[in-house]
Amino acid sequence: KNWSMIDPEKSAAISLASCRQAFIEDFPVLREYSDLDIVHRDKLTYDEFFLEYLIKNRPVILNSDATSDWPGRQNWVKQDGSPHLDFLISSFGDSLVPIAHCDTQEYTDQKREQMTMAAYLDYWRSLDRGATSAELLYLKDWHYVKEHPHLAAYRLPTVFSDDWVNAFWDAGGSDDYRFVYMGPKGTWTPLHADVFRSYSWSANVCGRKRWTLFSPDQAPLLQDAAGNFPYDVRAVDPHRFPRFAQARPLTCIQEPGEIIFVPSNWYHQVHNLEDTISINHNWGNACNAHLFWHMLSSELRLVEREIDDIRGALAEEDW
Repeated sequence: KNWSMIDPEKSAAISLASCRQAFIEDFPVLREYSDLDIVHRDKLTYDEFFLEYLIKNRPVILNSDATSDWPGRQNWVKQDGSPHLDFLISSFGDSLVPIAHCDTQEYTDQKREQMTMAAYLDYWRSLDRGATSAELLYLKDWHYVKEHPHLAAYRLPTVFSDDWVNAFWDAGGSDDYRFVYMGPKGTWTPLHADVFRSYSWSANVCGRKRWTLFSPDQAPLLQDAAGNFPYDVRAVDPHRFPRFAQARPLTCIQEPGEIIFVPSNWYHQVHNLEDTISINHNWGNACNAHLFWHMLSSELRLVEREIDDIRGALAEEDW
């Protein structure tokens, strides 16, 4: 197969079958990621990204040159590198934004609520004024592009542009998987793998993050007997998760302006080391479409199994 001169338009035309065949035959598939490290790259062509990271399902960090011309890195950030709260409140104060309570677990995630951007930034300012008793609140999963399509805060890097997920939702107009996150030092996201087993990329507009990642071959070591994963890798019950100590996490620090690519099926936990704003996309294409299908079909079978006892009471079309 000729994989030279690959670009987003060409890769979109690659069939799922041929892409999967290439993954199996043409490249050394990393079923065990024993030699893996997270590397920083200065410049990355689409060909290099596709062959070295996307098809091999390996993470990589792009340096801050990739975001240097983003409007958000100019307007949303003060000269000292901290979030420009005055600009954000004047521009988006009336927006209703989703908020996570970092100190309150709710099922496998953090407790969620909604508040106005103005109310959230008032809370953030109270921390700057020395408030110590307030719970840590994290603005997460704000659909900024959907809400403000004409206020471009960033430019999509070419290496992430072959995105079937957001192209699908753009055509339908009802949703997207483009998000803004922002929160004070200490806010964090529990251990998880991304929705639909998608790829994700996350760019720090300002601030620094610490990432803890586990490659797909580590997943069995992370689970308890029922197949559940730990909520917080900093506080894992060794009796419930007896094999967790055998897992080999990868850790890295993401600096201001850098972009991290998180491949499919990589579990990860993320901590803000200082006041931080980031832009995140979940996305996918031919290279991981089979993982989408496998995840969704597996979940469908689980649901069918759970409700099988009522199948006889339903008409076939209702089932």
